Amino acid sequence: MTTLTQLCDRVEKKHHALIRKNISEIEAMITEIVNHNEEDYPFLNRVLKRFQEVADTLAMHIQQEETIILPYIEKLEEAASKGGSPPNVHFPTLKIPVEFINKEHDVALKGMNQIREYTSNYFLPMYANGKLRKLYTQLQEFEKALEDAIKLEEKTLFPQAIKLEAELNDNH
Repeated sequence: MTTLTQLCDRVEKKHHALIRKNISEIEAMITEIVNHNEEDYPFLNRVLKRFQEVADTLAMHIQQEETIILPYIEKLEEAASKGGSPPNVHFPTLKIPVEFINKEHDVALKGMNQIREYTSNYFLPMYANGKLRKLYTQLQEFEKALEDAIKLEEKTLFPQAIKLEAELNDNH
């Protein structure tokens, strides 16, 4: 069975790292296409603006997860292995920051849905160049990676951590 610490590690080193890497690559690619082919792809201005908003949301989001949520979950697991109580933190229960994190997930996914709309579900125009084709592929891969990361957190990591926290609180 995968431990919470292993899940936290996977979120940070695999999912967050991939999201960070893709954000900078995609943003640079959209900017380059807009700067050189704006008249061919005027809708990309909206895509760029929305993607930058998604990127900003995710940058703060990932920082909060990596500095607050994930370390707390790892400490919960450590406390459980030693028969201790939950670590002291500035929130009464993990549910509170998780609710906030899940709302940020929704904001990011809504932003990606808007990008999907702006691009007609990533349907390439007949006159699309190679850069636009690559951009659409990267946007689709980014969206999938984001969905996978969110699924891991919302369906597995966070519920297990909240359950562990409740068990530790009940025992102490």
